[in-house]
Amino acid sequence: SMGFNVFDVPGSTTNPADVKTKLAALPAGSRAMIWVGNLGNGAAGFTRAQFQAQVNALATDPRVFGYYIADEPHPILFPSVVAEIAARADYLRARAPSQKSFIVVLDGTNICKGTLGCEYAALAPAKSHVDVVGVDSYPCHLRAPCDFTMITQRVNAAILAGIPRGRIAPVYQAFGQEGATNP
Repeated sequence: SMGFNVFDVPGSTTNPADVKTKLAALPAGSRAMIWVGNLGNGAAGFTRAQFQAQVNALATDPRVFGYYIADEPHPILFPSVVAEIAARADYLRARAPSQKSFIVVLDGTNICKGTLGCEYAALAPAKSHVDVVGVDSYPCHLRAPCDFTMITQRVNAAILAGIPRGRIAPVYQAFGQEGATNP
């Protein structure tokens, strides 16, 4: 009723075909973004073999919109992550060309030594080969008013760093910052 038609669905490292059960439970007319772990931020993710098995199991399923490959990878801290994301995006494009590859990038001044853009530039589609990039801006913090200008600032920085506007997807902040929930 709110206009959303793509749902986040967890993939499976042990039984990739079992994800079809989750897809069957989605509302009619909707599609899934399959979560396949994490890369380049210290969290454990799907191995490349597990990722490929998941793609192989769902390559022809019309209910799959794409794969959420990495959430906030940090190429400065994990230099091999861009090549790994590109390898997975290329595999997906070869095996399931109608399905999309997706990452979310948190490009902050802390990781970029005081300026925005280093992570956007490193993970731009020309280098990462992904189809869609989510831009995390986190405009709301606890004990402070939301600063919605951060959204425009981050989107403009992403565009300047080589991420085409047509490949940027909105990402919604679902929790407060500073490691706590809103009162």
